[in-house]
Amino acid sequence: RNKKELWVLYQEALTSGLSGEEICNTLFWTVKNIALMKNARMDDNCGLNPFVATKARSFAKNYSQEEIASLSRSLVTIYHEDHRGGEPMNISLERFILDI
Repeated sequence: RNKKELWVLYQEALTSGLSGEEICNTLFWTVKNIALMKNARMDDNCGLNPFVATKARSFAKNYSQEEIASLSRSLVTIYHEDHRGGEPMNISLERFILDI
């Protein structure tokens, strides 16, 4: 939920040479894990590494199910729009981050 911190991390990732697609995939993977852990029982890691499950479960507390679904849809749209020749992924990702 800290968009400033996320934006700084995004800029660092770009500066370190990561592509927009790599960043988008990582964000999608994170949102997917958050969605998976949102309603999981406390004793169920849903097949995730315990550390990953714990982090995702803690992040899930900050978002409603609808918000998680919206984040996921947005990231999928960003990915496909870039591949269709629409708005460049780096710009879309920055907009996504600043809209969180």
